[in-house]
Amino acid sequence: MRVLKRPGKPSTWGATVRQTKREVNKAGRSGVQPDFTDETKHHWRTFKKDLEDPETNMFRCGYCEVSLTADRYHGDVEHYRPKALATDRNFYTKTNGQVVRRSKNPCKPGYYWLAYEWSNLLLACFKCNGKKSSFFPIVGGRTSRTLTEGCEKTETPLLLNPYNDKHPEKHLEFDKLGAVTAAGSGVDQDRGRETIEICDLDRDILRKERMALAESAIQSINTYLKALKAGIDTDVLKDMRDSLRLQMDAKHPHSGMIRIIFYQITKWHWTTL
Repeated sequence: MRVLKRPGKPSTWGATVRQTKREVNKAGRSGVQPDFTDETKHHWRTFKKDLEDPETNMFRCGYCEVSLTADRYHGDVEHYRPKALATDRNFYTKTNGQVVRRSKNPCKPGYYWLAYEWSNLLLACFKCNGKKSSFFPIVGGRTSRTLTEGCEKTETPLLLNPYNDKHPEKHLEFDKLGAVTAAGSGVDQDRGRETIEICDLDRDILRKERMALAESAIQSINTYLKALKAGIDTDVLKDMRDSLRLQMDAKHPHSGMIRIIFYQITKWHWTTL
């Protein structure tokens, strides 16, 4: 996961969603489940192109970093806090021999008042968005099955937000095979673990895509550290640093993972290189 810079709100966003937002919020405040199955309410889809990463002018999944450029749909416009219902209490069942996570006692409606807030939207690939579904656990769990407008201001989500969580290296770590596990301890570790599980960030296809990049990054970082310790010629060190910076550049595939690996090995933030 790479820290993202949120693109500016489109100038026409407010006027486009104003009436629908008013209707949805009125229903939610009256205790009525807003009808998000109505396609006429899906204004966010119109603005998918505006969620292009301003740092790279590319479309990538905010959770797993896969490129969405080759996908003619450019992924899904995902609501970070789910709009229709939100589930944080889960149980597990076996389906065809596999353990499957199920929702239990969801809050209905969900964060309906954030359905048309630009700050609640991001791009996600079909896989991450589908796995996430309505799961949105918070630290400590919810004491009520009813969400109240403004409750998000006091919650600590267990799902990482690529726009708001500035130090994913506190929560995630990668090995040379591209596998991701939770880092840290306590709540930091819980947030990493939940994010991996909610979005299935360790799925086979992702690990295979990350493996060669992770191996190359680890080798480059270790070679640089050895050269630095040995006092190698400064021009050689500069070339090594330039190579590492290129691998951690936002346009490089899975640069967020490589930045995290750099921190794992050196304990330095990638911007210090």
